[in-house]
Formats: sequence, C-alpha cells, structure tokens
Amino acid sequence: MVVSERGVQYLTGLAGIGIFALTAVVIPLYFVPFRGPPPAWNVLTRILVDMFVLVGFVVFVVGFRHTLLSERPALEWLVTLCLAGGLALAILTFVAHAIQAGSVLGAQGRVDPTRVGSGAEGALLIYGPVARLLTATFLASAGSAILLAGVLPGWTGWLAYAVGAFHLALVPTIFSGTDPARFYSINGWSIPVAGGLLLSWVLVVSILLVLRN
Repeated sequence: MVVSERGVQYLTGLAGIGIFALTAVVIPLYFVPFRGPPPAWNVLTRILVDMFVLVGFVVFVVGFRHTLLSERPALEWLVTLCLAGGLALAILTFVAHAIQAGSVLGAQGRVDPTRVGSGAEGALLIYGPVARLLTATFLASAGSAILLAGVLPGWTGWLAYAVGAFHLALVPTIFSGTDPARFYSINGWSIPVAGGLLLSWVLVVSILLVLRN
C-alpha cells in the first residue's frame, strides 16, 4: 500500500492521539479500590491495553522519522537515533509487561506485581532507569531534529529537551530504594509523572501533524 507524505503525517498524528486516549482510559484501573492486591483481571487488562499503546507508539516514532526525513534527508543519522531510542523503549516495556503478567498468571492468589516481593523485581530496572534513559535519548534526538528540520514549531523541540531532561534526572533512582510511595525511588510515583509528560509531548506533536498542511 502506497501512502502519501500527507497520509503518513496524518496516520502518525492519529497514532499519537490514539495512544494518549487509550492511556486516559486505562488510568482509572490503577485507582479502583480493592481490599488487598488487585485481582488478576485488573492487572491483565491494564497490560493488554498498554500493549496496544506501545504498538501505537511504534507507529508514531516510525512516522515521525519518515516525516522529518522527507523534509531534511541530511538528518538521517539523527532521526534514525530517535527511531532506535523509541523502538528500544517500546520493546523493553513489552518485556517488563511480560514479567508483570507472568507474576500474576503464576501466582496462587492475588499479587500486586508493581511491588517488591510480588514479582516486581525483574521489571523494576526496565520501568525505572532504563526507560528513563531511553526516553531521554528519544526526546533529545527528536527535539534536535525538530529544531533543525523546521517541520514543527521550534517550541516543540525545546519542550522535548525539557521533558527529556526530567527523564534523565530520574536515571540515578537506581540508588534510591524501592518505596513506591516516594517520588524519587526506582519505582516511585515519578514514573507515572514522567510517562505523563512524554505522552503530553506526543499528543502535542500529533495534533500539530494532523493539522499541518
């Protein structure tokens, strides 16, 4: 199937908007009040929805690379680095999800796979410092490519730098313990904040790509 340049931009934007919408749908599942650990259906539903989010993110990063490269072929190295960072982030997050799902499916009773002692150990590093470093790489290269290509407003490139710097600052949480109630720990609530900032940037860029003439 041959897709025009405009069609690629449109599909890229729709993918970004779609993953933001799916994430907004699944977030309430994290706050359903249960007595004790969440039931298996809750955890597995969250993971299932996020699998589609990750596929949408792959579509976004591939389309983003194509759009910038079509405007400035000289930026091939930079936008390929951006693509590699985004794909690595998606692949490793799939692995972390598989670890969490395995913890739930292999348990005799209810477990919370986000907590140490319930199967979270294998995914802590991926969800935390590894994902933060890959996201910072993706955003730094994306911001640079935007500023050099001129495809999108310059402020979106600077915003990518800012969000990337926040992610980079969380990489040292590898030394900060495993208390999920703390902001700055390897599995602290800085992770959903960082993820929300990334998705907000993706949403902004996606809307601009859809509206771009």
